[in-house]
Amino acid sequence: MEFFPTELKKTPHPLIAALGGTDYQAKIISHISAINEDYVPKLHFTALPVDHRFSAKKELREKHGTLLNQTQRDFEGYRVQGILKSHWLKKHHDILPSVVLFFEAFDPRWNQKDWLDQEAKLRAQVESLRKTLSSRECRVILLLIQQLDDTGLTPSNITEERLSGLRKRLETDSKGLILLRSRDITRGSQLLLKLEFMIRTFALDYYKLQAKRVKRYRKVLNKFGTFQAIQVRHSFKIAHYYEFRRYTTKVLQHYENAYRSIVSYSQKEVEARVHGSAGISLVQIKTMAEYINFKLCYHLIFSTNNMKAALDQFHRHIRAFLELHGDPTCLYEHWKWVSRQYHLIAQLLSEATSLRGTLSSSGLDSPVYKEPYLYYSVAAKYATYRRKSAAKLLGLTASTAAQPLNDFVVLSPTFVGGDPIVSLVNPNPPNTLNLVIKYRQALERSTPHAKQTIQLLEKALHHVAVHVSEQKSSRNRLKTRLLVHIGSENLAAQDYERARLELDKAKALYVTEHWWSLAAQVLKQLLICSFHQADTLGFIDISLQLLSSVMKKHVLPKERQYVQEKLFIAWEDATKLRGPFAARGLDCIPQQSHEVILSLSHRVFDISVKFSRVAACIREQASVRVSIQSHFPGPIVLSKVTIFFSDARYNTIVTHDEHAMELSDRAAHLMENAAFRLSLMFGSGASKEFGIPLQIRKGEPILQYLGMKIFIDRMRGSSSDERPALVFCTSDLMKQPVMLKAIKPYLLEGRVPLMGKGPGSPSFARRKTFLDAADSIDSVSAKTNSLSLFEKDYNLHIHHGQSLLVTSQRARAKLEIITSQPVLAGDFKVQEFVLRSNEDSIGEAFYTLKSDPAPESDAFEDAFFFEMSSEGLRPLMLDASCQPKEEFSLKDIGAFCEQRFRIVVRSTKAAITNVSIQLTYLTKLRVVNKLEEHFPLTCLDPFKVDGVLHPHTSQSAPQREQLEAVSGKQTTFLGALVCQSAEPLGIKSIGCHKSSSCMEHTFISGDCPAGEVVSSGDVRDFILQLFSADSVEDAPLGRLEVTWERLKSDRDDGIPSNVVTTHLTLPAISFCKVPVMVSIDVPQCATMGLPVCLSLKLKNQECKVQSVRVRTVQVSPDFLVEGRTNTVIDLLPWDDICFQLSLTPLKLGPLRLPSLELKLGASDTALLNSDEQFELYVVPPAQMA
Repeated sequence: MEFFPTELKKTPHPLIAALGGTDYQAKIISHISAINEDYVPKLHFTALPVDHRFSAKKELREKHGTLLNQTQRDFEGYRVQGILKSHWLKKHHDILPSVVLFFEAFDPRWNQKDWLDQEAKLRAQVESLRKTLSSRECRVILLLIQQLDDTGLTPSNITEERLSGLRKRLETDSKGLILLRSRDITRGSQLLLKLEFMIRTFALDYYKLQAKRVKRYRKVLNKFGTFQAIQVRHSFKIAHYYEFRRYTTKVLQHYENAYRSIVSYSQKEVEARVHGSAGISLVQIKTMAEYINFKLCYHLIFSTNNMKAALDQFHRHIRAFLELHGDPTCLYEHWKWVSRQYHLIAQLLSEATSLRGTLSSSGLDSPVYKEPYLYYSVAAKYATYRRKSAAKLLGLTASTAAQPLNDFVVLSPTFVGGDPIVSLVNPNPPNTLNLVIKYRQALERSTPHAKQTIQLLEKALHHVAVHVSEQKSSRNRLKTRLLVHIGSENLAAQDYERARLELDKAKALYVTEHWWSLAAQVLKQLLICSFHQADTLGFIDISLQLLSSVMKKHVLPKERQYVQEKLFIAWEDATKLRGPFAARGLDCIPQQSHEVILSLSHRVFDISVKFSRVAACIREQASVRVSIQSHFPGPIVLSKVTIFFSDARYNTIVTHDEHAMELSDRAAHLMENAAFRLSLMFGSGASKEFGIPLQIRKGEPILQYLGMKIFIDRMRGSSSDERPALVFCTSDLMKQPVMLKAIKPYLLEGRVPLMGKGPGSPSFARRKTFLDAADSIDSVSAKTNSLSLFEKDYNLHIHHGQSLLVTSQRARAKLEIITSQPVLAGDFKVQEFVLRSNEDSIGEAFYTLKSDPAPESDAFEDAFFFEMSSEGLRPLMLDASCQPKEEFSLKDIGAFCEQRFRIVVRSTKAAITNVSIQLTYLTKLRVVNKLEEHFPLTCLDPFKVDGVLHPHTSQSAPQREQLEAVSGKQTTFLGALVCQSAEPLGIKSIGCHKSSSCMEHTFISGDCPAGEVVSSGDVRDFILQLFSADSVEDAPLGRLEVTWERLKSDRDDGIPSNVVTTHLTLPAISFCKVPVMVSIDVPQCATMGLPVCLSLKLKNQECKVQSVRVRTVQVSPDFLVEGRTNTVIDLLPWDDICFQLSLTPLKLGPLRLPSLELKLGASDTALLNSDEQFELYVVPPAQMA
């Protein structure tokens, strides 16, 4: 708001003039001002000398007739020259008071003569003031200051009489003449409080009367309807008078009336200007509208806190005057005015933000509308329009002889926005052009347009930073746009270093966000900066960015052609560009090679380098496919191309030879030191592809493509070695070569330390490694991305196809087992294997055998591997580690062929034995490969034994597996011999060997004839009758001896039959002693209808009394039971008792007897198994007879 006069910007306060002695009026005014701080409005006191005289009001008409007639006569033929006088605001703010305080001393000791002289003097001074201010309704207050206390000096009635007489002579009241004694001039004095209130009331009444006076004239002029400019003036004055009184509602109302009138008047003036009858200049109208708009926006923001209304008023203001350009030869003044409007609202919003913090967004279409940075940036935009318009109309860029401002004498204009009064210091020669126009043009030429625009943009950028910090949101695009604008203005101000700095920041942000169209516009300005700075390398770098592939869509083809042409001129000889380069001379020509990284923003070449294979073996041939595409709009010639690998022995140089044929994988002429010749001439957007053969050598396990350098030599120079070159490097060259890290041993085992191996462990499902995937290149390429597996295992970060795994020759052959049946313990078994060569050609092949666990000794009984000899099967010779030391040769086979071989094994016990076969062979390339495979062989016993005891004891089901019986009672073991062999076996014999002498047993074999053939799942039964008088724990029953022979098959290949004796261990049994022995005697048969006796004998086997409870558990409907069916029997130590139960059968045939329950009373131990059942055969009475 620095472009506004101070009177418009500051808040108006009622002006109070203080005339008189300066020694005591300052103290009184300070006390009154302190009291006034608590009231509205604040009073503005100004101290003036006693002899100061105020200007008299000019009378425009004679005092006769009515106001309407007088006004009509006064305005006949009147031509309005302006809207508001330039000094009107200053007059009411600083010159014309609303109240005049006249200070004079008063001494009560004056005699009558002195008093009369002083009274005459006071009357003359007051009358003089009244005469000057009589037409302005200004109130004069005479303040008499009595510094001496009159107590005891003079009677008090004399002072009152003198003051009363002075009031009559001055024709005033007690408010117009006030006596202040020294005791009253203190802070908080009641008299001073009344004086402050009286002054404030007089001041407000003064501005109220002024407003009424203007309203009266406006009402009269409204009847004529022809002086709309004066209506604007009257509304503005009324609003400003209300502003003195802080009457905000009326202030906004009358400023709004003034604004509507001036908008309407501006439209009429535009129409009148078209017809050549314009009155007031458009500049005056726009300036006055600017004043009124400022007042409206200010009060809406700070007085009523109505942000939406303030912004609506501002946008209405812009819409009304944006298209009113005025004189086309002074278009820059219009853009200056528009820029000032946005600058004004931005300053108001900025000040409101600093006072209140966050502004309200209520009612706004977007919260952005209340942000100051928006209006600062728009103000900067129109300031740029002003600069460009001035440059076009006034030729600011040319070296024109502009007249300096010192040649003009300028006086302020009469009206706001009017033309100043201009004259020349030296009027000779005579004027040939309007001095006002020449002065405005000289003023515009001397204005630093770019600097003013930069200041606006820096303020906008500051407020953007504040907004981002408060909202915590990124506004990169907005900040970048402001940086671009700042750079452009610095470029216009010819501050190339600062412009390039700001534009570089903006370009970096645009490139980061991939806003290529905006980046292209910035690069064009940067190119201009580098040209004016005569920076050759910077000029080349920016030109390459404009020619990159990402800019192809955003730069016109003609511009790209022009940039390429200037690029190579700058590289060959920058002095040919002329301008600043010519001024620098040879210093601007680079004397050394210049390297450019082919990043995304400099990509003038697209390069693709891929290995033809994922992995290759030493001494094999591999190839690298190279593709180079140029994005230059015109033809170019490369001098050479250098390709770099992680192993420097593979580095390749391709030099330019215009007569050379294009290289391919097969038709390539390999030169010494890996050098090729090829035509490297590229047309517009052309591409070239060629293959480079590589002979794989022994070295690092990873061969990686590192990058490429493309050279364009300067044509000047004595030899190609001395010529500086423009070198394009791929970004991969900036990276470190990939180093192969050793694999942790626990990763090979598929586990993570301290995390287990179970399903819940991260290492449960180990991922495939690259070596696993490389077993089959076809499967890797077809199903899996081998490179991704490779990267995961070796922590590599490389692109697909840009690395080659260099390995020793790996075995491609596969070894598989054909035999699926398990080995039977003690028997010989032929295991058949197949060897498939796959891609390898197998020659001079042999294999060795190993077993895990190894045999205990080299004896025949412990041997595992056997071979056929003339004498039959013999074990293989073993080394010190009990592993076979013989090597077995195989036939030579070609690729994708197979051959089979067999080995004979025998295991003496049932277990799993891991057989390792290590195969060694020679490939077609005379590379020795080794292949080792592991095969688990399962050995089973041909039979297993199962069985149960009869009768069962009273134990639960889990306890029955322990085979427990009762001592002193015969028990039967019902056994079953189960065959487990998948092949048929012939049983020779079955026998049993007793292993314990503490019990008696009898072996009874089932029906098993010699030579019987059994197969998997066949069962043969046998019986063991057991008896032990004493208690025995875990006594072995013995061993079951089975002699058998496996039937011969076609796969035995002459292996003689072998009779094998298998010993199967029977389970152990325990005999326990019960406290009471129970025996039941059941008759063999009975007659239906006749009772029969069931004898039950109980014997106590301990030295204590036993109680036995006898109860029939299940009552059968087949019998009538009589006797002790539910009783308790007490047995003395070592006593026995026998009792009978009477059973009368009611049916014929075999009947199941009722179940009995016998339990010890103390421990509730069952003495009889409830599951054991007894049967009785019942016959008819006649048959029994």
